[in-house]
Amino acid sequence: ALAVFVLSAHADIDPRTRGLQDLARASRSLGESAEVMRSIGREAGAAIGTAACAIRADESDTRIGAASARVALAVHGGSDEDAAAEQLAERRRDALTALEIDPDTRVRTQELMRRADALAATLPAREARERIARVRLYLRDRAAPVFAGGRVAQVEVQALHIGAAHWLALPLEPTVRVGLDWARRQGSEAAAVLSIANGWLRYLPHAQDFAEPDAHRGYEILSSTFEPQAATALLEAGEGLHAG
Repeated sequence: ALAVFVLSAHADIDPRTRGLQDLARASRSLGESAEVMRSIGREAGAAIGTAACAIRADESDTRIGAASARVALAVHGGSDEDAAAEQLAERRRDALTALEIDPDTRVRTQELMRRADALAATLPAREARERIARVRLYLRDRAAPVFAGGRVAQVEVQALHIGAAHWLALPLEPTVRVGLDWARRQGSEAAAVLSIANGWLRYLPHAQDFAEPDAHRGYEILSSTFEPQAATALLEAGEGLHAG
């Protein structure tokens, strides 16, 4: 049998050994030894083998189909060039002010991050998180049109129907809420979102993720490309595709 690996809505799930993503810490991702990672690999492999041996064929639904469409999504800051430029300039002023730098100073990105880490070491954690988040919001919004190829991107949505499985393939890293929303819309436990499919446009938080308290400090929010309603637009487009 040919084993196929598909990555589902994983954006806010990490291996248990990774450690917390914390903006107030200079080293936000704690690594583990090769032996620990091999141990996790063996554990996962054993679980996969057990599940594979328990699979029983269901010939009641043997349909296979696929369909795709493209959805126009605006990046952070919106589609209007002038309004986006004004918002980005405000983000930049706010970021430099957070780092106690004159807003008229020209500063390279690497220097911004160095200053952020140095400042974080001298401040209480909560204040450090807030200041670093203001820097990262500026960098996020500045990078968004670069990743998307413009202020509006035509994002591919692909629906796959394999028997009872209804999959939605997206060129992003969706959070768990996006996957759960798709399963709810399909009314099936066999429904899943497939991540980083047909490209990669960074993270895709759900609108509910953006609405969380202190969401602007969250790693996935700060690593996203599109505005908060992007996930909803993609899910609705997927619902409209008939892959059967």
